[in-house]
Amino acid sequence: MALKADIDDTKLEALIKASDNGEEWAQREYGRIFDEYDMDPDFIERVCRTRVNIYKVPAQRGEKNAILRYAHALAYLGYKKEAYDWYFVLINKDDTDAMLALSEQYNEYGSFGHNPEEEMRWLKLAGHGGNAEAQNKLGRECLCVSDKYNALLWYELSARQNNPEGKIGYAGCLQEQLQTLNEYSRGWNEVALGRYDYIKKKYGKLSYQECRTVMNDLFWKIEALYLDGLKRCNSDSYLSDAFSGLSGLYLYPQGVCNPMPYLAAFFCFENFR
Repeated sequence: MALKADIDDTKLEALIKASDNGEEWAQREYGRIFDEYDMDPDFIERVCRTRVNIYKVPAQRGEKNAILRYAHALAYLGYKKEAYDWYFVLINKDDTDAMLALSEQYNEYGSFGHNPEEEMRWLKLAGHGGNAEAQNKLGRECLCVSDKYNALLWYELSARQNNPEGKIGYAGCLQEQLQTLNEYSRGWNEVALGRYDYIKKKYGKLSYQECRTVMNDLFWKIEALYLDGLKRCNSDSYLSDAFSGLSGLYLYPQGVCNPMPYLAAFFCFENFR
């Protein structure tokens, strides 16, 4: 294992450039070094100063990714006004990635100070502007306050843009619908639809056969969303949601098909592996 003293400025700059460019070997090495430094604030400051040196000129040329990285580094180093102005170079062009990045500066880990109102304001602007990652985050925010109707809407918008976490979140919302419709089909009408008004609004009064047809379509849609989401998902929490969701889907298929305990056990194992 490399010692901290072995990481000179030249090596660190080259590593940051390669990692930011998406080179997997560099991202692995960069992650290992960060683990070694154990989130040492002095090292993080060194990384940010290196990024300022790397991205200042490209940012001045108007390169989007350089502006975002330059602004983020400036914010961490305490140059908040300058960072804010750089974000607005892109926001003034209706860039939703910059809106999302600015939102993150106002969360509990951001550099602008925790401000939930500003965080949500910029997150919603990014989501309404069509940013799939922001839409996914809005879906999760809505679930945190039990706003299942809007969670479904935001996750669906994100999933339509092929966002993997959005697909997993959308699948989870639909899986709850599937369970509710199963209760409805078994005669628990008031118990089932009374819990979720948006389901009643969406489907109205269904005959038994109509309900089973909707449930069948939902089951296979949920399975496809989970499996598609797993292919590119990088979030541990969403991966866990997908494994848990698939395990439950196969173990309790709500009468759409026979239980598939082997598949349920496989995804349960993957969740805890």
